This record gives sequence, C-alpha cells and structure tokens, in this order.
Amino acid sequence: MPDIKPITGYAQTGGYNPETDYFVIVKGGVNGPNEGPVLLVASAVQAGTGDSSGGVVGGAITRVFGRIGDITAEFGDYTAALTSYDNASSGLNAANVQTAIDAVAALTGNLPAATSEGHFLGLNGSLLPEWMEQSVVSVFGRDGVVELQAGDVTADLVTDANGFVIMTDAERTKLATLNGARQMPAGGTTGQVATKASGDDYDIVWATPEAGGGGGGSLSQIDLLDGATPKASAPPTFKWVADTGVWSFSQSGADELRRKFRWPGGAATVKIQFVSEGPTTGNGAWTVAVMALTPGDAAAIATDSFDTANTSNTVAVPGTAGHMAEASITVSNTDSVAAGDYVRVQIKRHTGVASNAAGALALHTATMLFA
Repeated sequence: MPDIKPITGYAQTGGYNPETDYFVIVKGGVNGPNEGPVLLVASAVQAGTGDSSGGVVGGAITRVFGRIGDITAEFGDYTAALTSYDNASSGLNAANVQTAIDAVAALTGNLPAATSEGHFLGLNGSLLPEWMEQSVVSVFGRDGVVELQAGDVTADLVTDANGFVIMTDAERTKLATLNGARQMPAGGTTGQVATKASGDDYDIVWATPEAGGGGGGSLSQIDLLDGATPKASAPPTFKWVADTGVWSFSQSGADELRRKFRWPGGAATVKIQFVSEGPTTGNGAWTVAVMALTPGDAAAIATDSFDTANTSNTVAVPGTAGHMAEASITVSNTDSVAAGDYVRVQIKRHTGVASNAAGALALHTATMLFA
C-alpha cells in the first residue's frame, strides 16, 4: 500500500496520475474532532463546482487535448473544422479552409528557395516553379499606379496596322509646304527637263534641251554669240577688249548678227549685256527677230522670213565709259516656232529708241533663256 501523507505534503498545483495516485480527504468539524481521513483513488475525483448542499456537479475530466496537469493551448489543439465562423463575412466553409491550409502546407515543401526580395514565383521553360526578377520596375519613369500623361507616347513610337510609323508634327509641317507652287509642273513631253523660268522661288517649267547647242549654253539657255556670224552686207565691227572678242554696233542701226540652232521649246527671253564705247549719256536698246522652219515645210531656207522683231526695254547707258548695262527682251514674236524647229535669230541695235546714245555700243553677251 502506498504511503499516506497529509494533504499538506503536496503542492496543491502539483501534477498527479489519476490511475496510481490517491487523495486523502479529512472533514473538519466545527465543535468536535476532525473526521477521517478518507482515502480516494485520484480517478474517482470528479471535476465540477459545488452546489448549495456541498455536493459536486459535472462529469469527470481525465485529460484535455490528451494531456493532464496544467493545460495550456498548443499548436494543433484546434482545427478549422472545429472553429465556428460567420458565413456571411468569411464566405468559406471551415472544412474548405482547412483543405486550403493543408494544400498550401504540402506545396510549400516543394517550392524553390527564395533568391531575392521582390522576386515573384513563376514557371520556367520546363514549367517548373522558379523565383524570377520582376520584368517591369517602372512605366514612363514612374512606379505605383501609372496613368498615361501627355508626352508619354510620341508618334514615332506608334505604328499602324501595316507597320508604318504615324506622321510626326515635323513631318506634317514639311508636307504642308509641298503646296502647288512647290511641286513639279504638270505637262511636258518625253525628253524635256525641268528648268527655271525666272529667278523667283519655285518658278519651274519643262523645257527641251538643245541638241548640239553652243558650248557657252546649258540645257535651259543658248549663248547667241557662240557661233554667231555677222550679216555680210551690214556687219558689226569685231574688236578685242581685254583679250576678249566683242561686237561693236554703230549708231546707224544697220549692223546685224545672226545665230542658228534647233529650238528646244518653251517661252524665250533674251538677256543682253553691253558697254558704251564712248557716250555717257543717252539710251541703248536692242531687237531680236526669229525665223522658224519645220522640216517638211514648203519654204526655202535661203530666203529670210523673220517674224516681227522683239524690242528690249530702254536702258540708260552708264555715266562712266566701260561700265556694263543689261537689257531684257521677251521673245513673243516667234514665227509660230515649235520644239525641234530650225531657228535663225537676228540681233540688231535699236536705233529708234528715244535719246539714242550718240556712239558705238559693244555687245558682250546675248543669252536666250527658255522657260
């Protein structure tokens, strides 16, 4: 039989085994001696609260969570299935919560070890989970919730369905300048070239280049003095000025130069540059006449048939001898010339101009410009 000790021999909070340990109960009397002791096996003691008659209420508790002694809650004591919840607020069945917890716990053991803060879990090329670096750190240089702002996207970054970049403001400005005045002129024929009709901006026309023209001209102009010959019966005087040959026209008006070529086509203007050989007062002027023959015409090339002469503007001779002046002639009387026609041109001094300079004028250049 085990030792019997007074109840004071054990701490009241001491642990015990209900199967092998015993309790000693002594009933104290008020006026008489104590009654007892009574020996009870520990498993016979029932937990509960006393009633008004001193009895014990409640059933016997031998273990809590499978443990005896001072019991405190530990991990695993409770499961979601035993926890009450408000379905309206949680929206989850407690059993489902536990299933989710178990699934996550099982998956956690299969996840790769984390590599760096900020990485996210994705699938690699083998469709296995892998921690990956975030591919987007900022948008338009801003992080957080990014809203599109003016200047975020420019036209050169946007393409249409065919892959063409949308026109930029600078390109639209350039396109706006391509108005009718800046575009190539309409019309023209095979073999013609674009040429300047005047010194004005964008004044461009189609013209037929001279075939085998004089060496001093270009595709849009002909040097009338290159290859010019004097009229046998009334020639101007050929002179050397600074080792350069010039034609001197007298005041009489009979002197005449001639030049022949194939008409390139288009409207023509003649620019004449001259110098007074003596007079420093008075005016100078010039005339240009055109004779045209079309191959196949019933006309003799040896017979002169010049159209009405075209007269230049009146130009005052420079006040200093040897200084140059320039006259311009619009060739409107052309003897119905057409591109490709044989042309004979006549150059003369216009002595009928008012205040005709009293002296010789030296012709230095005579250029026919085509537009």
